[in-house]
Amino acid sequence: MIKLLIKPQLNVQLFKLKYQQTELQTKDIQTQTKPPYPVGKVNSNRLGIRTSFGNLRFMFLLPWLVGICLTLYWQVNDFYEGWKLKERTIVRLIEKSKEKYGEDYFERLKNRYTDLTPNENIYDNLQREIEKADLRDYYRIDNGKMPFQSYVQYHYYEAYAADRTRKTDIVLGTIYTIIIPALMISILSFRRRAPLFFDHQNRLIYTWRKGKVWAQYYDELIYYTSTISLDMILYGFDKHNTFKLNPFVITPSGNPFFNSSAQYQKILHYVVQFMSSGRNAVAEKDWEGRKGWYLFDDRKPNDFDEQLQTVLQYLKNEKINEQAEALAKEWGYLKTGSSNSAF
Repeated sequence: MIKLLIKPQLNVQLFKLKYQQTELQTKDIQTQTKPPYPVGKVNSNRLGIRTSFGNLRFMFLLPWLVGICLTLYWQVNDFYEGWKLKERTIVRLIEKSKEKYGEDYFERLKNRYTDLTPNENIYDNLQREIEKADLRDYYRIDNGKMPFQSYVQYHYYEAYAADRTRKTDIVLGTIYTIIIPALMISILSFRRRAPLFFDHQNRLIYTWRKGKVWAQYYDELIYYTSTISLDMILYGFDKHNTFKLNPFVITPSGNPFFNSSAQYQKILHYVVQFMSSGRNAVAEKDWEGRKGWYLFDDRKPNDFDEQLQTVLQYLKNEKINEQAEALAKEWGYLKTGSSNSAF
């Protein structure tokens, strides 16, 4: 069974555009002004409304990526500062020990503890412990610098709570290795979605997603309004060849959390004027706005015309629009009135 419409909930309202046209045609549009967002293209036959779906990259994914990268930076910087602090501490210890016990102090210790390595951890008494600790630190310094490998050995195997530090950093390193590339790939792989086109000559509305065409007759267009978005209902066949509805989401503010009825009114007014009187009613000349930055486009299907006719024919043959309107009226919607009454 085909799902013709989604029953509105809470503050969601449902309208049919043809019942709103009289009011929406009452105002003239200043053709010298820039079209309202998210209108992205106007020419003699088509008006294109762009989706704000790509904004999700900058509102959600990018902040996550920046936040995680900053966290990684702070951890790396903390590691670096700890490394340099340990280096300075040992260098000062060596200098003080030489001042106190003589320049050959560490040479004497090397001869006394010939089998000692920087990782030796066996103590016989307090004096031997101090001497071995001094010699072990001496071995960690090379020409006044503490090599990176030497600090890693100390930080993860010898320092206080080294075992816990090592395990924590392994877990965090794994998370960073997985999440940062995943977020970068997600951001870069966003495709520029096709606009929702209003075809003045044929009085059609259509778009495409991943090779599938979604369409509707302009005079049969049903739309929803809420505080979140303006959703225009299109129909088509999905990848399983199942006929279904597909809302085209419009967010005039670019914000997926709040959009006002006044913004919807402005968009609908612009669309109605264009579809009623053509481009000259809304713009002096062809216009196209900035497309935004994407690496990939959702390309128009090669069989676009064939798919479009198939969808339109199915809408007619199965009387989809008649059924959808009857269902909406059964719910108490599609009464003539102002589209500004959505809230």
